[in-house]
Amino acid sequence: MRGAGPRAAAAGVIALALVGGCGLGRSKPPVPDPSTPRVSANELGPRDPDVVMDALTPDERDALARVDGEDERPIETADDVTMPEPAAPKGFFGRLGDDIGKIGVAVVGVGLTIGMAVAPFFLF
Repeated sequence: MRGAGPRAAAAGVIALALVGGCGLGRSKPPVPDPSTPRVSANELGPRDPDVVMDALTPDERDALARVDGEDERPIETADDVTMPEPAAPKGFFGRLGDDIGKIGVAVVGVGLTIGMAVAPFFLF
C-alpha cells in the first residue's frame, strides 16, 4: 500500500505528458489553400427580399408592412397603451414573508455551494 503513492504520481505525470503532447501540433490554424476562391458579399449578387420574407413569422410580416407604410392600420403609441394600476402596498406580514423567502433562497444557494465544495471529500 505504501508503494502505490509514487507509482500513481508517476502514472499521472506520464498521462499528463501524453495528453499535453497530443495537442501541440494543432496550436496553429491550417494554412488556406490558395487555389480555393474566396467568397465575399459582393460576389453573392443582389439579395432576394422574398427569401427574407419567408423566414419571418406572420406577426413580423405585419410589423414590417406597417413600418414600410403598406399597411394603413394605426400604429399604437405609448399614449394609447393603458397601464395597469399599481398593486396595493403589502402589510407588515407580507413584507416579512417576502424577506424570509429571500433569505431562505440565499441560504439554500450558499448551502448548495458549500455542499458541492465539500462533497468530494466524502467519496473515499
